[in-house]
Amino acid sequence: MSSLGSLCNNADHVSRPRSTPAGPKAIDLDARRARLLAAGGIWISGEEPATVRSAELERLGLELQVEFGYDRGRSQITAVHVRAAQGVTVSLLRALPLGDVERQRDRELAGLQRTARRAVKKLGGDPLAELQELLARLPEPNRRRGGTRLYELVAAIYSAQVNAGVRTPSVVIASATGCPLPTVQGWVRRARLRGLLPPARRGAAG
Repeated sequence: MSSLGSLCNNADHVSRPRSTPAGPKAIDLDARRARLLAAGGIWISGEEPATVRSAELERLGLELQVEFGYDRGRSQITAVHVRAAQGVTVSLLRALPLGDVERQRDRELAGLQRTARRAVKKLGGDPLAELQELLARLPEPNRRRGGTRLYELVAAIYSAQVNAGVRTPSVVIASATGCPLPTVQGWVRRARLRGLLPPARRGAAG
């Protein structure tokens, strides 16, 4: 079974991580955003709802935020929040590059998933594949709460990604499993409550 596929279905027998990845890499997000905008690209922030910026949106005087869902590993915009200094019109709404935003999100997730794959390999075993296996056997009503093993795997995958410099590990886990982002964020919160992850810090990866 692929370690990064789309499924939020079904869990149990899995091995514990055996080593700790190297320390986090510094990421200059301001420089990355500036490069993307200068090249005519689209910048998407990591939080939810995500702030979207582009030269075209700035030209139109639009502030755009979107919420994403994930279907079979692909991003889908599920909600749009628009603000315009001169008022929101039908023509402005038609000009929103929503398809481009989804494609940019998918490109970014593909890169993050490659980073996640490399990070979790350092743990020994394959926690992502084990998490998918666990979800494949977990009945639908139990997916939100899972169990100790689920939280151990989520914590291991989350920590490995943070140490590899991934800023949005919950988003990557949601995309990789096909689970709603709020469900994954709930797993992360409960993993913290169980002491499997350190307390969240303001501005830290999410």
